Amino acid sequence: MAVSYPSLDAAVYRYNETVVASGTSNPLILTGFKDILTRVIPGAGGAKIQFTSDNESVVDAGGATWEDWDSGVVTAVTTRVLESSTAIRLVNADAVNTSAFQVEMSWR
Repeated sequence: MAVSYPSLDAAVYRYNETVVASGTSNPLILTGFKDILTRVIPGAGGAKIQFTSDNESVVDAGGATWEDWDSGVVTAVTTRVLESSTAIRLVNADAVNTSAFQVEMSWR
């Protein structure tokens, strides 16, 4: 499984991903950060974020338990704070179309 690690050089990290219909992105590892301000700009069919607090090695091995964020599927720009997550991933809620998503994270 491919995982991504955010750049620590910028105040805001932008994670861009194109996800196929009903697909899920690769995880973005966030180990060591707390209270991550996450902004989702969903594609046409909507998107949701899933997060995990499982150990990074479990995420890397593909065995993480994922939970939906409390905003559910969103179809408009949505900003939330995710607390103490090891990793996040994006889920395309559109069953027909490929969608592009952008997540913006600010370290507080």
